[in-house]
Amino acid sequence: MSAKATKDPYLPYHNRDGSFSDVKIMQEELDEYISKRRESYEQTEPTDKNLTGLALSGGGIRSATFCLGVMQALAREGIMKRFDYLSTVSGGGYIGSSLTWILHSKWAEGKQRKEDYDDSNAPKIRFGVSVDDFPYGTKLRNRDADPHNGAGKGDNVELSGDDYRGAAILRYLRQHGNYLTPGDGINFLSLVGVILRGMFISILVFLPWLLLIFYLLVANDWFTATVFPGKVYGDVTAFTFGGLALFTAFFTLSILYAGLTRWSSKTFKVDNPSYKSAWSPATFWYRLHREYEKWMPYLLALGATLLLLGWLPDLAELITKLLHPDPGSADITIAIAKDDKGPLMALLSTIGGVLAAMGSFFKSGKDEQGTLSTGLLAFVASLLLTLGLFVGTYYMAVRIAESSNIDAGWYLALGVAVTSFIGWLASINYLSIHRYYRDRLMESYLPDVGRVLAGSPGPSQASPLADVGALKDMCPVDTKDKDDSAVGPYHLINSNVILVESGVNKYRGRGGDNFLLSPRYCGSNATGWHRTDSYMGGELTLSTAMAISGAAANPNTGVSGEGPTRQPLLSRLMVFLNLGLGVWVSNPDPQCRRWAKVPNFLSPGSWPLLPWKRLTEKESFLQLSDGGHFENLGIYELIRRRLKLIVVCDAAADPDFQFGDLANVIEKIRTDFGVRIEFEDGLSPLIPSAHKACNDKDTKQIPHADAGYVRAAIKYPGAKSSDEHGTLILIKTTYVRDVPKDLLGYKKAHPAFPDESTADQFFDEKQFEAYRVLGFHLGRQMVIDNRDLLEKPTA
Repeated sequence: MSAKATKDPYLPYHNRDGSFSDVKIMQEELDEYISKRRESYEQTEPTDKNLTGLALSGGGIRSATFCLGVMQALAREGIMKRFDYLSTVSGGGYIGSSLTWILHSKWAEGKQRKEDYDDSNAPKIRFGVSVDDFPYGTKLRNRDADPHNGAGKGDNVELSGDDYRGAAILRYLRQHGNYLTPGDGINFLSLVGVILRGMFISILVFLPWLLLIFYLLVANDWFTATVFPGKVYGDVTAFTFGGLALFTAFFTLSILYAGLTRWSSKTFKVDNPSYKSAWSPATFWYRLHREYEKWMPYLLALGATLLLLGWLPDLAELITKLLHPDPGSADITIAIAKDDKGPLMALLSTIGGVLAAMGSFFKSGKDEQGTLSTGLLAFVASLLLTLGLFVGTYYMAVRIAESSNIDAGWYLALGVAVTSFIGWLASINYLSIHRYYRDRLMESYLPDVGRVLAGSPGPSQASPLADVGALKDMCPVDTKDKDDSAVGPYHLINSNVILVESGVNKYRGRGGDNFLLSPRYCGSNATGWHRTDSYMGGELTLSTAMAISGAAANPNTGVSGEGPTRQPLLSRLMVFLNLGLGVWVSNPDPQCRRWAKVPNFLSPGSWPLLPWKRLTEKESFLQLSDGGHFENLGIYELIRRRLKLIVVCDAAADPDFQFGDLANVIEKIRTDFGVRIEFEDGLSPLIPSAHKACNDKDTKQIPHADAGYVRAAIKYPGAKSSDEHGTLILIKTTYVRDVPKDLLGYKKAHPAFPDESTADQFFDEKQFEAYRVLGFHLGRQMVIDNRDLLEKPTA
């Protein structure tokens, strides 16, 4: 990294001189932060040949808690201060952001009793990453024990009572494992209420548009008239006729195309001069069949939509007769107007869709899909929900048309105008589930440390400052005051920018690109990077960045870019119901102008519903989601920086040890950076098996892994010697022998440990401690076995 640091507010992926802008960004990180941090720890000057990083994977609170234990072990052994970078994804970002928040602020020390606590007069303290000042504690009860003679291998992993600072913060985290429903008036019904509120506002904005369209079609007899514009054969409605006509056109073109293939298959010699013309006979057939294949999907989709609209009256008539027979009513519109149970069709269809969606969700966490795959269940759910929406809207349109003595169209138009105005006023980011999720994470992982140390009563010691604590203010460097020198590793928060309709094949196929959120720059290859102090007015907060990185459930996304929510129909339904944790942000590229300053339900909230608006890197607003939707281990940005040593905590759910997240990132870094990862002993040491169970009667029949970590070589392209390559150490949530006895008891009671479902985001004290202690145990053993390697880069 020889390029000079830059102060440009925006940097595209490629500079005008043909170089890459990310090199300038990385150089600025070294010059302005990492070099000063190393100086404060009296370490060697950083270069592109001795950088180190710690990556914390996704996995919700399971990952956050396991990674907490690993970091405690690293701090305990004096290794935590040797990491230049901290790269986090999703759940790993919970605890990573917590560390960044606590390290880069001064806190009132407080007292043990609330009445002794006075924030204005209490002495100020600052935490660090050494054994004596790590915010979550590192000291063991048997503090003088030799680690090679049992400490860290047996039961001596509990914090000592005299480390009250670390013990207090750790106790706070432990008591907030149930972070989504923390109490103090915020419970499960609060979460349900937020979801329903977001759904209600979204339906209030979008449904009137659909209702107005259906009303106009009903009022003008488009659903029942047999005129299009003249008489149509029999009782076929205009929509049905249109749908059948399009399908007839499809089959006619197919027959015509089949007949033409006799001539289109004619071969041409390589030296045929017709190849020199773009529109010569030699290229005409290729262009013809490519255009055919390009436009046929639109023809089929439009035909299917028209058939659905044409069959709506028949479906309504069928359900009406089944639920409320009325032989005296020959007209379906009259029957519906009289039928009080008509909307039950929409309700039943919606319930069926919800049940299918729930089945898809629970099956998605299993490797054996059974007879019905997750994708098929998701498609059935989407189809039923769409059918329920259309039939329900049709019922409402018919009722309005038949029961109104005046033209209701103007009133519906006025209603559309009013609800659209509400949608324009409302911030979609605030009214989605994201805001609730973000606030709960902030209250649990970014607390007011002064109040925590003072023992303030109550279930929450949330810091009001965390609500506005800007990301640009994290990892500061102030050389005037030694106490304000760089402390923690430079934090890279990874998210995914959704680009499912990008014109770039790579981004479209992956579903997005890794979008970096860091104290100095935010952006991606696809969009370029913008300085954080001016991006979004410099108001992007650490708490929001943490929540964005963990936005696991979102339309048009999936783990590693795959999954049922990538299906267009299901994604549109999720958008319609405002079901998603993602966040709309402005494009870092200043050339992408936007009409609205605040993301609202109309712009960009309605874009995924519209055929002429696309989720691409060229739009003024971008939607960000969980970093795991691109890469779930947090390695990608560290490899970009060509680090010498990378320690990865892999705490993602992987009960069958398929290593899907690892395979995904290995493929991406090989494709994008030309980097190869080669494991020394493979991955088998991490996989528990029955024959590895020891003879101890207490642990018999419980499979064990040979090790909790493995090592790999990082082969960088262009390296002239082995010294320019790197090393990767992967710590995995796996069950090993010689764990503390309380873990054995938890394992017997919970056989899925340590790979319990990520859907479980409600940890009690026992579950929290089980994962923390396992992380501490595996992390400390890794340090003991690799101390020379861990200390070498910064020695």
